[in-house]
Amino acid sequence: AALGGSAPERAARAEKALADALAAGGPGAVTRVDSADAVRFDIDGQPVFFLTAGDVAAGLGARTLPAAAHQVQLRLQQAVAEHQEMRDPRRWGVALATAAAATALAGALLWLLLRGRRWARTRLSTAWQNHPGALAPYLQHVRSALGWLGTALTWGLGLLLAELWLTFVLRQFAYTRPWGERSTTWLLEVAERFFGAIAGAIPGLTVAAIIFLLARVATRATAAFLERVARGEAHLGWLDADTAMPTRRLVNVVIWLFALAMAYPYLPGAQSD
Repeated sequence: AALGGSAPERAARAEKALADALAAGGPGAVTRVDSADAVRFDIDGQPVFFLTAGDVAAGLGARTLPAAAHQVQLRLQQAVAEHQEMRDPRRWGVALATAAAATALAGALLWLLLRGRRWARTRLSTAWQNHPGALAPYLQHVRSALGWLGTALTWGLGLLLAELWLTFVLRQFAYTRPWGERSTTWLLEVAERFFGAIAGAIPGLTVAAIIFLLARVATRATAAFLERVARGEAHLGWLDADTAMPTRRLVNVVIWLFALAMAYPYLPGAQSD
């Protein structure tokens, strides 16, 4: 009230004063004048608005009026700088040239990525054809798995390259810079969640791998013993050569079901709906 009017009225006057100060075409120097319960912000010596202790109490994220005034001054300086940048043809030219160079570089990197994928597929195909025919069925599965892995890796790197290119280009222009800054924040948050999920899953996956390894050892030991029974080299009172192989299959199923039941709680996502 001491400053004259409600908060919306003060905001409207501040908006008009800010537009007038920027329209004057001065250097855009942002200064402030501190007092006990209010801070006045000037642009090139022209008052534009006040920040009061009541504004800080309303929730500006700072505990004291000087701390809040410092934050507001930094934001005002950035806004003035971006306003001047939007009206500077030289800066527009530099931004366009930088964006064009970044686009050319991103295109070259994408081309190299696709060429590298084709080169890797060709080398893999050549190596597969040069192996003996007896290994062909196994190599076919390996080749298919590597092909899927290469495709996924190419898509992942391509999307990451596109994201970095778009973020960089948006940050070159004052009008689109907020979008670029939000894109950077989003990318960092996604990366943090992604690598955090990987790090959090490693202990559980390690336990699950140990369980499956023990199950593999148990099935191989059981198979070796029951094969001896099937050949007549070992004897059990309740098991003969005719029932050894069916028993082996049943025991393997039981072991793997038990291992799956034990390992399931340690797998990623096991506790989700």
